[in-house]
Amino acid sequence: MSTATYTLVERKGHWLTGCLRDFREDRLGFLAESARIAPIVGFRLGPRRVYLVSHPDLIRDLQVTKHRHPARDPLVRRILEKTLGVGLLTSEGEAWKRHRRMIAPALHLQQVRGYADSMARHALALTERWHDGQEADVEQEMDGLTLSIVTEALFRVDSTARTATVAATVPALQAIATRQFDRLLQIPDWLPTPEHRRQRALSTATFPDGFYPLNRHLS
Repeated sequence: MSTATYTLVERKGHWLTGCLRDFREDRLGFLAESARIAPIVGFRLGPRRVYLVSHPDLIRDLQVTKHRHPARDPLVRRILEKTLGVGLLTSEGEAWKRHRRMIAPALHLQQVRGYADSMARHALALTERWHDGQEADVEQEMDGLTLSIVTEALFRVDSTARTATVAATVPALQAIATRQFDRLLQIPDWLPTPEHRRQRALSTATFPDGFYPLNRHLS
């Protein structure tokens, strides 16, 4: 069986900022355009090197064949840890392997099939709260629905009481994380800037005492 080879194609940008401006203006459009250029495209976002892998075979190789050696961008990991704490989504190396083994049984196909009842029940409960003529923030509603299903199905935790808080604060946390990722020069975490104080306050309100299930249950 022959193994296909793919050539890395570099996408040019500004000498200082790279492709950061184009990426900021239209993230989805920029990534879609890059994927059409080649299966592997490299570009800079300010001082950071980024590689976009879009071919299914390469994605499988990275996510399945070489999944034991996950490598996360240091900046992304740092931003996630400030929001979620240390857990499966932010750990690497032996810590990641340990967390992955602990959660593996819950992701087995037979087990996943059993989550259907929980998904249907939570979805029905959501629709029963809606009424004709009501205006709803679909993104916020879906965030809350996802949180309720995941925490109950995977971790047997009832997050109903916290769903409204999480759905309201997560968009603000995402906005802060996006600004930090897009920043050309990073601000040290130890500086007590208004943004850092707000980020800590939102994170505490959203995930008090390590509420975030992927971290709390795997720590």
